[in-house]
Amino acid sequence: MTDRVFLTLDDQVISAKYFSYVFDETGCCGVCVAAENEESAYYVVEGNPTCADYYEIALADDATYDEKKQAILAATGWTCEEEFDWLETDEQGEVVPGTDTDETITQWLRRPLMEFGGEPYIDSYFSYGAKTSTQYTPGFLLLDSLPADERESLQIRESDRGGPASSVPCVSTRASIHELNWALKRHDLPLVFVDADGSEEH
Repeated sequence: MTDRVFLTLDDQVISAKYFSYVFDETGCCGVCVAAENEESAYYVVEGNPTCADYYEIALADDATYDEKKQAILAATGWTCEEEFDWLETDEQGEVVPGTDTDETITQWLRRPLMEFGGEPYIDSYFSYGAKTSTQYTPGFLLLDSLPADERESLQIRESDRGGPASSVPCVSTRASIHELNWALKRHDLPLVFVDADGSEEH
């Protein structure tokens, strides 16, 4: 079994017990958290995500235009062509010839979110990795691993530690660390609660 990551409860919010922020020369960012046997686990994401990164779209190098378009549709849930940002439309809503090409769709997939500008892309940039690369990530891993009835019995749910102008996604619970550790053991998850004293940044 993988060495278990140390967890704590911080005002009923699930967090890594010991963590430090990570930034590297490749542009990745996130956190390093302590685990058993003096080991560490890393929750990191690409620091300058592209549209493909953000929507988790993985395509073969030789994917066709239609395959790329279908992958974007499946990942985003968009339902009409006018919403596809690489396409230009005229006043009648018709696609402008030359914008529905493999080149334009590939450029959109590879373009970093922060190069677009505009509120939707800026919001996407700041929300990217919010559940997968912070000290609160283990809470989401636990939440996703439990069946619905057990989530209910442990009163475990998504929450937000942000203020009026910010969002900090996290997972909260009303359960004790004893109850939570039993759930972790039942599901053989590589996590363990060590206390309910809050997290510590190192």
